[in-house]
Amino acid sequence: MMSEEERIDLIRKYGITLQGYDYQRNLMFVLPIALRAKIVVETGLAQGESTIIFLKALKLIGGHLFTYDIVDSPTAREKIAREGLDEYWTFRQMDSVQGAKLWNDGLIDLLYLDSDHSKQHVLNELNAWHKHLKETAIILIHDTNHPPPHPASCQGLQAAGEWIKTSGWKLINLNDPLGMAVLWK
Repeated sequence: MMSEEERIDLIRKYGITLQGYDYQRNLMFVLPIALRAKIVVETGLAQGESTIIFLKALKLIGGHLFTYDIVDSPTAREKIAREGLDEYWTFRQMDSVQGAKLWNDGLIDLLYLDSDHSKQHVLNELNAWHKHLKETAIILIHDTNHPPPHPASCQGLQAAGEWIKTSGWKLINLNDPLGMAVLWK
């Protein structure tokens, strides 16, 4: 686990500071629309909070969300059905890295990583999914600023910082208590 000083240095290196959490939800709603996204991939389902936001945006523009998680969520499925968003969503119950190996649904406009936040898993996801991204795609990595003692404290940000050194991508981290990294070419 990194020290508090290392965590803060990492956040300062890549970050800008914004207040509150609503900007994250707004970004997740507006970004697919701005990109005119036809295909969005999300890793991690949990209760479907992010999923619903993406689906509401994709409904407006006729896009589709593919979600990968090793655990299904009846709660998320109920919310999605209640909102009438089923036709814009495909859930695949499998590891996201395995999902990338099997991917054949076209080039991806937006990739949202919010599953296992360990450094190695985020690196594995970036390495597995990047070849399926459009040249203009954006990658979002959620929960990049978790403070200690969270076991994934800044590991997603560490992974992104390491990955951009060889990938040719750029990175900015949106700093709030949880954080979100934005990557682009």
